[in-house]
Amino acid sequence: AFTVLGEKKLSYEEHGNLFTLYKEDYQKFIDYNIKDVLLVEQLDEKMGLVELALTIAYKGGCGYTDAFGTTQLWDTYIYRELCRRKNVVPPKVERHNHEIAGGYVKAPVVGRHSWIVSFDLNSLYPHLMMQFNMSPETVSDTRTASVTVDKCLGGVMPTPVLSDHTIAANGVHFQKESRGVIPTIIDGLYAERKDVKKEMIGVQKQVEKGVVNKKIADKEITKLNTTQMAIKIMMNSLYGAIANKWFRYYDVRVAEAITLSGQLAIRWAEKTVNTYMNSLLGTKDQDFVIAIDTDSVYVDFGPMVEQMGLTDTAKTVEVLDQIASKKFEPILEQSYSAMAKYMNAYEN
Repeated sequence: AFTVLGEKKLSYEEHGNLFTLYKEDYQKFIDYNIKDVLLVEQLDEKMGLVELALTIAYKGGCGYTDAFGTTQLWDTYIYRELCRRKNVVPPKVERHNHEIAGGYVKAPVVGRHSWIVSFDLNSLYPHLMMQFNMSPETVSDTRTASVTVDKCLGGVMPTPVLSDHTIAANGVHFQKESRGVIPTIIDGLYAERKDVKKEMIGVQKQVEKGVVNKKIADKEITKLNTTQMAIKIMMNSLYGAIANKWFRYYDVRVAEAITLSGQLAIRWAEKTVNTYMNSLLGTKDQDFVIAIDTDSVYVDFGPMVEQMGLTDTAKTVEVLDQIASKKFEPILEQSYSAMAKYMNAYEN
């Protein structure tokens, strides 16, 4: 409460505990409880967490308490999509739990670094599901067991990929004949979130221009923000459901296809950035990536700043921003196009 509102709960330290407070100072006991209710009300007014939970439940077609989990939320969402398509919903069967590889984390280079630029992959796991067409009905029994992240990075694909299959970084194949249910759902949610954010920005601009009532507009902005946040939470929770053995569509092959392809994607960025940095600075095999965390790379631009002779802080920030957006982002886009082609992806 203090972090968000700048207010704390009423202190009763001098009484030791609430029971003693009740006995010794009944009025303060009442005030304490009233203060708690007011803080919760103010927190919700500012953060909209109750509205967020209701929005998630409504979009998922599940009970309010189920909105705090992942499996029931996604089970009902996919159920409705399958019914809409007139597809049969598969029975729920008990499966064994398996250890699943996680995201890639590169230990940070210890020390103080003056100029760091981070590059972040947008909604990594949901996008990988779309890229490789990962879905319960598209996963193939065909598997190239010798495929690893390191081999993919080294350009060594053990066997030719079937033209109608895409191959994930764990060697699991997914059919490309038609788009899977899961990728279709994600694409729809992603497009919806994009539209909501666009509408929200439009309202914000109207407020800045003074063409709408701010109080009314703020309510609309809060509502739109809650909707886009609900969609974001839902999309990001889908991997957690797929990796949960109690989920109807749990499949360890798909779960590891997601995480290991995520490892490949972020390490692909690391390799691309290092190759480009070395070519720009005339160095050889120098590692400029000082840390990686699942979907983000942190690049040390200090040597570049030094070589360019930049000393003014504001100017340096401006120059690095331009270099990152005009030079590095296009290079990364090109490299990811190459990765999609290499893995015979459904789409980039």
